[in-house]
Amino acid sequence: MSETKLAKYIRDTLIEESIKSTNKTLAPKNGNQRKYICSVENCERPAYAKGFCNAHYIRYRNGLDMNSPIKHRAREAICKITNCEEKIDGTGGWGFCRKHYSIIRRRTIKKILINWFNNKCIKCNKSYSLPEYDFHHIENKDHSISELLNNGNPETIAKEIMKCKLLCSNCHRKEHYKEIEYE
Repeated sequence: MSETKLAKYIRDTLIEESIKSTNKTLAPKNGNQRKYICSVENCERPAYAKGFCNAHYIRYRNGLDMNSPIKHRAREAICKITNCEEKIDGTGGWGFCRKHYSIIRRRTIKKILINWFNNKCIKCNKSYSLPEYDFHHIENKDHSISELLNNGNPETIAKEIMKCKLLCSNCHRKEHYKEIEYE
């Protein structure tokens, strides 16, 4: 696979993961089972009460003008991680706070790269779990892979990963142990 194909693969997989993650959080838990739409002209939202969508029902109840534009108010979203009470302030993504988004994005990219290397250490030819793999540079290193996993774009990651081979942590340590010269 070429560098550009790998970059596209990383980007597409990240987009798929974000869509999966976002759809889980934004879908209503109970859902509106009604099959009809709001009775106000040009409104295509599902009806919830008295033939109105939620916005028009509130206007109807309060005696307000039904034809003024609907303004969307953002809810205070909270991170999807169960015990995390952090508000999502635009610095995270996929429905997570900044901290959890970074962790999940990093793991997702690492999983993509390991799958690209066929999920096997090149030395011992065994499969391991995600944290047991390391990327070993075999050519001149421009960036650290761990830094790129945190905040690199797909093109830079693909360019740098083409200079690496996948090793388990044990084989990686052996590889670096050989490089050191002793007197």
